[in-house]
Amino acid sequence: MNWELYASRRKLDAKVWAESRGITTREAFLKVIGELGIEPPDDEYLSGLFPHVSTETINEPAAVTAEGIDQVATRSVAPEGDGADLRPNGKRTSKVRGE
Repeated sequence: MNWELYASRRKLDAKVWAESRGITTREAFLKVIGELGIEPPDDEYLSGLFPHVSTETINEPAAVTAEGIDQVATRSVAPEGDGADLRPNGKRTSKVRGE
């Protein structure tokens, strides 16, 4: 019996079926269905079920270090003075006042 017939008779969702058995690779899938005596599906079907994972590096923003830590997010927030440079509306002035 081939896989398509097996899956259609049992009304299986192939992804759910594979996940429920801990199958995450094409090779593991082929091994399991081989043990069940089922003929494997074609390569197109397998490619849809187990898409090829690219090993390309993902472009990360410049703010992320080699360790994967976002430098912007790790800055501490400290109080900004005594509030003497605040306008009545709560915004800070852009002028520097002398003491």
